[in-house]
Amino acid sequence: MKTAIVVGHDVSEQGAVSKILDMTEYRFNCKVADVLCNDFDIYYRDAKKRNYNSKMDELARQLNGKNYDFVIELHFNKYDGKANNEGHGCESVIFPGNLKSRDLSEKILDKISKKFNIKNRGVEEHGKGERGYGFLSKIKSNCIILEPFFGDENEALKFLDFEKYANCLKEILQ
Repeated sequence: MKTAIVVGHDVSEQGAVSKILDMTEYRFNCKVADVLCNDFDIYYRDAKKRNYNSKMDELARQLNGKNYDFVIELHFNKYDGKANNEGHGCESVIFPGNLKSRDLSEKILDKISKKFNIKNRGVEEHGKGERGYGFLSKIKSNCIILEPFFGDENEALKFLDFEKYANCLKEILQ
């Protein structure tokens, strides 16, 4: 399976901050990408682009036409105490109705939840106007936004073993 990995966010907009991990989403996922770089093509958002849409347009320019089976963007969640005590576990986001992305997402989430002993929150479909839609709609390959844990929960500490997490992904993606 030909898979590309995209590091979510960028150096100028680093995403959620985990005080527990003492790092941002971007920094965390750069470390994961460092482990994955010998096995997958790694892409980064262009921090020089002004806004999310222009960053997604540039990613699409780089990725489309390379015939990837899947493109996975790495993230982590943060709920700031606003998720009705449900701020834990792994989940993914896909384009509505994409059965290939759903199938692979379910396999990845099942693997992560078992390997790290965390809740599997399942797959969400996000349409126009929802978080991540620009990525999901502009990339021609099957896409997954992967949210393996909540950075403001102690479960985040389980993922400090970047190699263990990266190997978990490799087991499914290779």
